[in-house]
Amino acid sequence: MKYYDPSGYMSLCPGGKTFPGNGDGGRKADFYVTPSGDVVPSMGYRYMDSKYAEQTMDSMNAPGSYFGFKKYNSASAAQDSFQIAPEWSDCKLRGEFDTLQVIDEMYVPKAYGDKRPGLEPFTHCYPEYGKGGQQQFIYKGTIKFDNVDIIGD
Repeated sequence: MKYYDPSGYMSLCPGGKTFPGNGDGGRKADFYVTPSGDVVPSMGYRYMDSKYAEQTMDSMNAPGSYFGFKKYNSASAAQDSFQIAPEWSDCKLRGEFDTLQVIDEMYVPKAYGDKRPGLEPFTHCYPEYGKGGQQQFIYKGTIKFDNVDIIGD
């Protein structure tokens, strides 16, 4: 893995040469490191109900909620991993976003919908809705997406 400065600033070597891989060429970081040392993948995915497809695709943003770092190409796989009941969401709308915008305010949810004591960094509280095991976080602000698409079952 290489680190690319997301700010676009370039470090100059003596003589005016730039260091290779320091933000030039439009490349993006694979991960970010917080001041406390936590490593966060640079790409996040939010799976939403397809009834919000038109407004989300038009605005390219949505209210924050649960998200993860794995890109699923199947709504049923996302539901199974995140333990999402079909009546909560069909998960057919996938938003892809840069996690730099959420890194300072994202957090690990508490158990059972962020309502009970104990943290749930990996989904496991609702086995009746899927196998779980997906790393999850919550962000409460608005997420701006780089890409929004509809995925199949």
